[in-house]
This record gives sequence, structure tokens and C-alpha cells, in this order.
Amino acid sequence: MGAMKEYAMCNQIRSRKSYKLFKEWNDFLKGKPKRAEILRKLDRVIDDKKGYGSRMHACYAQESLTQVIIDNRLKEVCDK
Repeated sequence: MGAMKEYAMCNQIRSRKSYKLFKEWNDFLKGKPKRAEILRKLDRVIDDKKGYGSRMHACYAQESLTQVIIDNRLKEVCDK
């Protein structure tokens, strides 16, 4: 593959939503976030992509995530 084709292919890949998502995650993880922050960000990504299927299921998922965080002492119950 010629240098120009390779350059064009890299630019095409970098313009994809998936590339931007992985780059955003990479940059986020460089900051060494806490597990609760990672879980909340994952929830937002799923919700933004309508991955829960409905608003009600998204609310259930939010409740479940909050309970996982509490159960694993990733956040105190009274944290604000």
C-alpha cells in the first residue's frame, strides 16, 4: 500500500465514531479514574447509544449501577 493510501486510510479510521469513542476512553483511563467513575461512564455510553432499549430500562440500569457501587463500597451511601 502506498504512503498516500495508508495516510488516507488512517484519516478515514480516525473519523469513525468508534475511533473517537475508543480515543475518549483511552484519554479518560489515562487519568486513572476510580472504578465507580468508570462504571458510570460505561452506563452513559450504553444509555447514549440507546443500549437499554427504553427510558424505563435505563432507569433500572441506573438503580442497579448505584447498588453495585454501594455494595462494593465504591461510594458511601451518604456521599453527595
